Amino acid sequence: MRKGALVLAILVLGGCGGGIAPASSAAGATAATVTSFPSPSPSASAEPWPSGGPVPTELSGVWRLGTSAGTMRLAGNTYAFGQSNGNVVVNGSEIAFFNGSGCGIPLPGGVGRYSWTVSGSEAHFEALSPDPCGRSDLLAGVTWTKRP
Repeated sequence: MRKGALVLAILVLGGCGGGIAPASSAAGATAATVTSFPSPSPSASAEPWPSGGPVPTELSGVWRLGTSAGTMRLAGNTYAFGQSNGNVVVNGSEIAFFNGSGCGIPLPGGVGRYSWTVSGSEAHFEALSPDPCGRSDLLAGVTWTKRP
C-alpha cells in the first residue's frame, strides 16, 4: 500500500519527470482525475517519433491506479497522468512514452520503454530500460484498473 500512496503523490504533483507542477487551485485539487487533455504534437525538433502505432483498443481508455483517485488516460498516440501528458506509440507488447510535458527532454531522448499486458480489466507495465523521465514510478509494478 505504501507504493500506491507514493505513486498517487507523484500523480498529484504531475510527476512525469520531476517538473514543477502548476500552482494549484480549488479546481486543481482533483487534478489527478483526467477528463480531457490537450494533445501533444510531435516535438519541435526534426527528430522522428519512435516506431510504432496508436494505442490498441484493449489498452485504450481511462485507467485507475488501485483504489486511489489517480488516473491514466491512453488514447490514439497520447497519454495523460494527472496534469502531465505526452505521446505514446505501441509496437506489439512494447509501449514507448515520450514528449512528456513534465520531462523536458526532447527526442531522441526522454523515451521510456515498457512491456505491457492487459488481463481482464487490469493493465500491468514493466520497464524495459531505465526511464529518463521517471515514469517507472507511475507504471512499473503497480496495477491499473480500467474504468467503465
